Amino acid sequence: TGDFRIVSPLDGTVAFIDPDLPKDGKKFPLEIAGEGHEVIEWNSESLSVETSNGHSWIVLKPGDHEVYAIDTKSGRKVTTRLQVESL
Repeated sequence: TGDFRIVSPLDGTVAFIDPDLPKDGKKFPLEIAGEGHEVIEWNSESLSVETSNGHSWIVLKPGDHEVYAIDTKSGRKVTTRLQVESL
């Protein structure tokens, strides 16, 4: 089954919204590590998740957030937490 974990954002990440970056630096990539997963469903109760061309990211807004990754084949679920601040 392999090790199934979120590597972006790592648990405890503090992300900053930077108005000098493209799209105000509000997009943060979502990545999974591990073998054996085929389709990952990303979710967050407080942040928007966008997916395009096989890549997913969250749209940042200030606050404390949780992001979930679900392996739709096995049903395994992992969670990561991050804090978002404005510069």
